[in-house]
Amino acid sequence: MLVPSLDRLVAAAEQQGSLMLAEEPGRDPADLARAALALVYRRLGDLLLAGVVDTPLLDGAAKVADPARALGTLHEALLELAPAVVEGRLVLAGQGSGRKAAGAWFTPAALVAHLLDEALEPALDEADDASAVTVCDPACGSGLFLVGALRRIVRRGVPPHRAVQQLYGADTDAAAVELARLCLRLESRGEASGLRCTNPLLDDSWPDLEVDVVVGNPPFLNRLERLTATTPEDARALAARSSGTLRPYTDVSAVFLQRSVEWVRPGGRVALVQPQSVLAARDAAGVRAHLARTCSLESLWASDRPLFEAQVLTCAPVLRRGAGQGSVRRTHGPGFASLPAHDAPDLEREWSHLLAAALGIPPVRLTGDRGVLGDIARATADFRDQYYGLAPFVHEARDCPEGIPLVTSGLVDPAVCLWGRRPTRFLKRRWEAPVLSPDLLDDPALGAWARSRLVPKVVVGTQGRVVEAVADEAGSWLPSVPAITVVPVEEDRLWHVLAVLLAPPVAAHAAATYAGTALSMRAIKLSARQVAGLPLPRHLAPWDAAADAVRRAQHDPAERARHLEEAGALLCEAYGAGDDVLAWWRGRL
Repeated sequence: MLVPSLDRLVAAAEQQGSLMLAEEPGRDPADLARAALALVYRRLGDLLLAGVVDTPLLDGAAKVADPARALGTLHEALLELAPAVVEGRLVLAGQGSGRKAAGAWFTPAALVAHLLDEALEPALDEADDASAVTVCDPACGSGLFLVGALRRIVRRGVPPHRAVQQLYGADTDAAAVELARLCLRLESRGEASGLRCTNPLLDDSWPDLEVDVVVGNPPFLNRLERLTATTPEDARALAARSSGTLRPYTDVSAVFLQRSVEWVRPGGRVALVQPQSVLAARDAAGVRAHLARTCSLESLWASDRPLFEAQVLTCAPVLRRGAGQGSVRRTHGPGFASLPAHDAPDLEREWSHLLAAALGIPPVRLTGDRGVLGDIARATADFRDQYYGLAPFVHEARDCPEGIPLVTSGLVDPAVCLWGRRPTRFLKRRWEAPVLSPDLLDDPALGAWARSRLVPKVVVGTQGRVVEAVADEAGSWLPSVPAITVVPVEEDRLWHVLAVLLAPPVAAHAAATYAGTALSMRAIKLSARQVAGLPLPRHLAPWDAAADAVRRAQHDPAERARHLEEAGALLCEAYGAGDDVLAWWRGRL
């Protein structure tokens, strides 16, 4: 099959867009480019289906085995071109941010095949007639999942021109919808009438029936970022349709997962690529709870290496509407290596514990029957106001000798603060030893906050391979966002608090419970609420001894490793954990 070059598509879209611009002066260039591409894709399909290959659009075209993937790759490249109107003509040039704004990162072939294996093949096996199995992709892009589904249905004996009528797709990008339609036409020689340019999250008329399988890779759109933020109107409309499951910063990909359950029939399956943060993120908790009530989790794939250029760690849950929860099949990594099934998953809260085996995290069961850290300490985090508000007050220590040390998360290691010994970054600048001038304490906006932090406390870093924390005995440091401040209710419990945070069983518990929320799948990231919820040890005597050991580790740098090792062994005893947990922690420490 012939596929045009990127240059040919750009030239054709510019020509078509310029004609459209003449008819509609002042039209938004981005909207114009998408509409022009849609018409070019439609024209390309007409030419190819008619057998016409002697055309400027196809001059120098390449022959490819899989036109759907080749055309999708071209469309991905086109999203990076910045559309503009120059002297009354549409111009596509330069590097834009179209893919990020659209959340468009196209799916590797192996992942497409895996999700179709997990969701579509069982539906085809269960059906009396393959021609009755319906499939939809709510963010179809260039149609990779739909083309794959078509091929599998055809292999079950359904004629291609009939099989294409079993497919439904939607996308907000008119050009992508037209491209998907083109790919399905090339594959089936039939019309893909089930495709629509619409926002399926807000279009209650799509799809017009309950399907057997929802499969795809919806956009990942962080609602905090300017390029991808949801408008207030759309956010209200999404909330109204969410059955109370959404929070202000729920990623749009999780909204697709929640809504997809409504698009499948009872017993139907949903298989959507998601960022791993959906498994543990606070703002996805409502979605997870809704899914646990309405579906069973049949399988879960995750990878500790990015499969997309967006460098987002991804997973793919496969859910079945209305089914009772059984064991969960698990696969891992780019090669989809099989892991032992999880026989009794607890899906009421976080789902990240299902990834623990793939990461080599030893199983721990911390009951919390002795209470949680929040019973003996207050854990708090600071926000943007504090982060940016400190800008006028920060200096290098050499220029402000009486300044208050500013301790960033990167300066915190287990039982040691590296301020003044390790450079750090703050406000997009490198600092050797950042301090805050004392007049911060008199500032009307930040003074009270600063004084509340200048007390004996434990400072917890983020993104570490173990929980990283250090005690500020004198109360002389100010922590920087995103470090967490933990203040004991009773000051003489400072080292007991630090011991809990450095405990190997706590690290294993946190690594398993919140896997996928950090920048690396093997790092641990905790919120202040999660720190407060960490279980306390069951046995008091080894906890007391461990508190003394971590104090010695911080006071005696030359013997720090030995004292930490002693504390780790005592804390495993205090929590009733085995040597495997200690060995795992030691390796990461």
